Amino acid sequence: ARLLRGESYISTAPLPEKVPNAPIPLCENCSSLRGKCRYFTQRRNAAGLKGFSAYQKISAAMRVIAYGV
Repeated sequence: ARLLRGESYISTAPLPEKVPNAPIPLCENCSSLRGKCRYFTQRRNAAGLKGFSAYQKISAAMRVIAYGV
């Protein structure tokens, strides 16, 4: 979608009054995914520094699935 002259990316729709903060059961998924797929484990790079944690990788994957980024 292209923006026309004078339009902006900012939405003028009102925000909901209260958004529920439901916890995502990532802890259960972390342990099962770490055992099944090597990608979701935390490893060290060539310089010996720790990479992203399993929790960070799983939450990023869920974000990609949810938003299609």
